Amino acid sequence: QRSDKQDLFKELEKREYHLDTLALSRPIAGRQNAFIIADDGLPAIIDERDDFLKQASLSALDFFEQSNKPFFMMIEGSFIDWGRHAKNVEMMIT
Repeated sequence: QRSDKQDLFKELEKREYHLDTLALSRPIAGRQNAFIIADDGLPAIIDERDDFLKQASLSALDFFEQSNKPFFMMIEGSFIDWGRHAKNVEMMIT
């Protein structure tokens, strides 16, 4: 729903990206891979979400390790911040 009406999913498909979602299939070597996590963010772990961040991080590390090339990866656990803003201690700890 971009103001310029551009469909970024179609653009990625045109460029032959391997697109995936929360299913976390294995990345395809030799192709660009894009993992579209959620339209509007993931539910919190306290709302019965699996440990997605850990699974996604391990999958990415495995993929990059196999490529045997240098890489940079940033992993952010945003629910700590969101929990603080919501004054929700359980969300911050979980």
